Amino acid sequence: MDNFKGRFQTAPRGTEILQWRRASELYKRVQGSSESVDDYITATRNLAKLLGIIGEQKRYAVQRGLRPKFLADVIRAQATTVDDAVKAARLAETAHMIT
Repeated sequence: MDNFKGRFQTAPRGTEILQWRRASELYKRVQGSSESVDDYITATRNLAKLLGIIGEQKRYAVQRGLRPKFLADVIRAQATTVDDAVKAARLAETAHMIT
């Protein structure tokens, strides 16, 4: 198991094909109808991390795939960081669960 981890965790980001596949997955990724905001954001953050995407581009990737009713609230909150977007999306999800 250590050999497996060592081989795949030490490689910075993988081959070009793997990078392309991950980027494609990241930008096609949308929040599922029964998927929580936290689950969606965790998956998106993990893909972004594997690709070395940070900052504003990471926030765009996270926001892009949110369900429209949550995205609208994130935009209204004028999120400027990933953490701001996450907070706004969680708040929107909670508010929609109540109504």
